[in-house]
Amino acid sequence: MASKGRFKKGQKAINPFKKGHKTWNEGLKLSESHRGKLSESHKGQIAWNKGKKLTAKKKINQVIPRPKYGIENPEWRGDDVGYDALHRWVSRKLGKPKYCEHCKNTRLRHRQYHWANISKTYKRDVTDWKRLCVKCHASFDEGCGRGKRGKRKNY
Repeated sequence: MASKGRFKKGQKAINPFKKGHKTWNEGLKLSESHRGKLSESHKGQIAWNKGKKLTAKKKINQVIPRPKYGIENPEWRGDDVGYDALHRWVSRKLGKPKYCEHCKNTRLRHRQYHWANISKTYKRDVTDWKRLCVKCHASFDEGCGRGKRGKRKNY
């Protein structure tokens, strides 16, 4: 039994929309009197979204509060911070090390320089850190539970 609609499944439309084709109302402007009548008819109507909660996409347009850094952040742990987080904090405060303070080497790649903790107490004190290359850092950490066993060298 044939369907009563204009189109049949699998067939193309009789007059398909062509690329670049203009719509019937493109370029037409409403007259001043018609715009005035539309404005009057909409006065007093409640907006469709009044009282509705905003979704995540619509919240983008709202003012976003600035993130809180350091002590202002409620997640701030002070000196009770972990090893990796403390090293990230030092890198943010002092930047990436570009030379070794012990052997004065500057020819290595940036990831071959480390921030070494001088006192081994791992506190949030920027004066308690120094730049060392990997080789000097390994010998500096000897006897501290990292690297080879032996006495710690005084740099």
